[in-house]
Amino acid sequence: MIEIINKYGIYGKYIFLICTIICVIFFLKKKSIMPINKFKPLSIIIILGILLFVGVGIAVITIVTSNNASNWYLKKMNYNQLLKYSKGDSQTIAFIDSGISDAYAKKLGDRIVGKYNVLDDSENTNDYNGHGTEMVSIACGDGYNEVYGIAPKAKIIIVKAISDEGLTNNDYLLKALQYISNSKATIVNISLGGMNYSEQVVKQIAEMQRQGITILAAAGDYDNKDLLFPASLETVIAVQSINEKGTLWEECNITMDKKESIVKYPGVDIESLTVENDKLISTISSGTSQSTAIASGYVALIKDYYKKLHKSEIEYDYLLELMKNNTNKGYVKSFDLIKKDNSR
Repeated sequence: MIEIINKYGIYGKYIFLICTIICVIFFLKKKSIMPINKFKPLSIIIILGILLFVGVGIAVITIVTSNNASNWYLKKMNYNQLLKYSKGDSQTIAFIDSGISDAYAKKLGDRIVGKYNVLDDSENTNDYNGHGTEMVSIACGDGYNEVYGIAPKAKIIIVKAISDEGLTNNDYLLKALQYISNSKATIVNISLGGMNYSEQVVKQIAEMQRQGITILAAAGDYDNKDLLFPASLETVIAVQSINEKGTLWEECNITMDKKESIVKYPGVDIESLTVENDKLISTISSGTSQSTAIASGYVALIKDYYKKLHKSEIEYDYLLELMKNNTNKGYVKSFDLIKKDNSR
């Protein structure tokens, strides 16, 4: 039954229900419980009971299959256990993207501690594209509309550097980074990239890394052998996407270079919030943008836990080591290692 529903979606539910009713009627006729020309009271009660049972079963299966489709990564990451270690309270994630829906910004309230639009040098960061809203909800969602972010207590800075048509450039990226450099951000999520190199951006990122700011960027969704810029930089943690089986997403960019700062995180069938006709809706999407947002949320948890436990900031190399090992040892394992390690 689950296979039918998974394969045919909502139509599968109706197909299953109709087939069940036909089978019930055939069975009752066969057993002479329900004559062809009239219903007996007992037969009506039996039919209603069976239909109620089937309805409840479909409802339960719908919930289960829905969760399997959209929340597999939360189960894989042992989300509930992660939140026992940290919710990212002490961290601030800056998102360089298309902004955030005004409606969603209101729901997040004072968790948003900064807003800047590099396109027109204003504080208007309303998102008409939807991409930025998706990334914020994946990394920092608090459960609104059943979308749970990896770091549900982290602070948020919104920097709009992508136009409503989805376009950006290195000048916008540089301006965004310069703004963030002067903020209280501890993590930067760059779920974008391009093929054009910028020496100014490289220098700005290097300076931000010296400040202790962790920068993550999407590897790219073009199925080629070159990472997008700035994910190609060693000073940036490049994030690739994996699916539920733990294998690399087929459209993910790869690299033939010996880049150390590259990690793999869930990025297929990820649930988020987005904007459609100025309305906030739930959606499921895939890509290295999504895996970057998940990785950024995870970094917030690690940095927060380490800071509270050791009263200091985690070193970049150790953070990267933990991020690269967790896919094999489990995402919770990083926190156990931090707890046991008193030498740092």
